[in-house]
Amino acid sequence: MRLRRLVAAIVLSALPFAYPLFHLDLVGGPLPGTAGVVGLLGALAMWWQVLLGARQVSGWFSADRGRIVTAHAWLGASGAFLVLLHPLLELIADRHGPAYLVLLDFTWVESTYTSLGRLALLMFVLLWLSSTLLRAVTRHRLWQRVHYLSYPLVGLVFLHAYGIGTFLAELPWLRAYWLALAAAFAGVAGWRLAAPLRARRYRLAGAERVAGGVTVYSLRGAGSGRCPASSATCAPPPWSARTPSAWCGRGTASWCSR
Repeated sequence: MRLRRLVAAIVLSALPFAYPLFHLDLVGGPLPGTAGVVGLLGALAMWWQVLLGARQVSGWFSADRGRIVTAHAWLGASGAFLVLLHPLLELIADRHGPAYLVLLDFTWVESTYTSLGRLALLMFVLLWLSSTLLRAVTRHRLWQRVHYLSYPLVGLVFLHAYGIGTFLAELPWLRAYWLALAAAFAGVAGWRLAAPLRARRYRLAGAERVAGGVTVYSLRGAGSGRCPASSATCAPPPWSARTPSAWCGRGTASWCSR
């Protein structure tokens, strides 16, 4: 089963972050060290979520989109726990007050990188609420737009850890691994965000009501390219839906909706 590839890939990608657990003296003790590792693992969970959002990546692991969505949700739950636990452990380790979690300070280098992490935390809480407690009252389009925050969120997390992560500073090979993850994220994010620019343009050419309460919509391509061999059809009931794989200025294609 190809889904096993995903489990194996996630486990293997997390192994480098297990190494610092045996060198907690690098960051001053067990609590600060655990906080750092928890933060790195939480970032890795979010990294995988973004990658699985790209069908070109998720399709390599499984053609079953339902299983990929399940894995995406599991990573979200695990990532939420780790991402929220990280600043709480840092707060306890450094003996700060609650304001430490939300206070933004860009006056000097270390406080700037810390504040980037706080901004990422606030974005994450918004994303988490929109997918859990507020999901039932959030429209799909708004939920989708809120989820675009995942791209700057993960970018801020990479910058935050790169700037003040002690393990990354003390272990050059781990820092190189972190930069490789950041580069992969940048590539996937760029590909996803550029998708609307690559999409073919089309317009509604007509709509026709047929028996069974089905409406047949016809689309005409606005650009050039390979024409569909024939229009898609459907017969009610049962009804089906189909969209063409390519468009051209001369051809049309149809799909059905009830």
